[in-house]
Amino acid sequence: LGILSARLLEDRVKEMLIANINEQVTVPVKVDGGISLSVIKHFPYASVTFSKISIGDKLRKGKTKLLKAKEVSFLCNIFSLFSDEIEFSKIVISNGELNAYRNEAGKTNYHILKSPKENVQEKLKVKLKSLLAHGLKLTYTDKTQGMIVDLEVKSLLLKGNFSEKNFDLDSKGQLHLNRVLANNELLISNRDITLENTLFVDLQKQKYDFRKGDISVDGTKFIITGSLTALKDGTSINFKLLSKGKDIQQFYSFFPEKYKTGLANASGSGEYTITADINGVLKNSSLPKVNVELSLKDGELKLGNYNKLLKSVNAAARYEMDETGNDKIIISNFGCTLNNL
Repeated sequence: LGILSARLLEDRVKEMLIANINEQVTVPVKVDGGISLSVIKHFPYASVTFSKISIGDKLRKGKTKLLKAKEVSFLCNIFSLFSDEIEFSKIVISNGELNAYRNEAGKTNYHILKSPKENVQEKLKVKLKSLLAHGLKLTYTDKTQGMIVDLEVKSLLLKGNFSEKNFDLDSKGQLHLNRVLANNELLISNRDITLENTLFVDLQKQKYDFRKGDISVDGTKFIITGSLTALKDGTSINFKLLSKGKDIQQFYSFFPEKYKTGLANASGSGEYTITADINGVLKNSSLPKVNVELSLKDGELKLGNYNKLLKSVNAAARYEMDETGNDKIIISNFGCTLNNL
C-alpha cells in the first residue's frame, strides 16, 4: 500500500518540492541523476531523494560547487503526504563535498536562501529540524582571516529549529581533520575528532555560545566553554579548554607542528592537566592570543630520539602566542631523575 501510494503521489510531491526550492534559493540547483519518492528508504519517514545534485557557487567561477552530493534526501512524516500541506523536517546528505567560502569583503557563498515572504500560504514547507551527513568532504576558506580548513565528515548529526533566528544546535559526530592553515602556517593536521556539544545560535548577532562542549582529538577529551562571533573582517574568538588525563603521550600531538621534530617517537605516562585560553580576533592581519598551561605530576617520559628515560617528572610549562604569531614555550618548574640516576 505504501509503495502504491508513493507512486500515485510521486509526481505531485516532486513538482511541489522543486517549485519550493527554486522559489527559496538564489543559486542554480542541478539534478543529474533524477528525483524519486520512497516510503521505504528512510522508514518511518517518507523521503524525496535527489541523485547527483549540485549547487552552484555564487562567488567563485569555475568547476568548484558549493555542494556536490551523490544523494540529498528530504524527509517528512508519511501521513503528511496525504494532507494538503507537506512539511519536510530532516535532510540526509550522502557522499559528496561541501565547499564553503568567504571572500575578502566578508561575503559568503553559503547564504543562498531568499528572505521568507510574509502572509504566503504554502502547501509545502521545509522547516529543518535535523541534518544528517556522512561521507562528506568539507572545505572552508576564509579570506578575511587567512584560514583554510579541510576535513572529512564520517558521520555528523545536527539538531535544532533551523528556521528560527535563535535556537539550540545539538551536534554529534565523527570527523577526520586533514589540516588547518592560518596565514599560511600549518596549525594542526591529520587528527580524528569526536564531538558532542550544544551551541546557542544567534543568527542576528552571528554569535555562537557553547552551552555544552565536549570534543575528543585522537582520544584526548577536551571540555570547551566560550563563544564565536562572526565579524565583517574576521571572527572574534573567546575560548577556554580543559583536559585531564594520565597518558602524557597524547599531549605531544597538540604541540605546534614546528616543535614536533624534537619530540618524535616520544612517549610517557603521568597525570596531567591542560588549560588553554584563546582570545582575540582572527583575521588576515592578526591572530587571537593563545595561552596554554600544562602541569605534570609524577610522570615518566621517554625522549625517543635521544634514548633518555626521565622518571618522577614533575613539571609546569606554558605555551604563549601573541597576535602576530610570535610564540614561545616557558618551563617554570621541572624536576626528575635521569636514567635511574
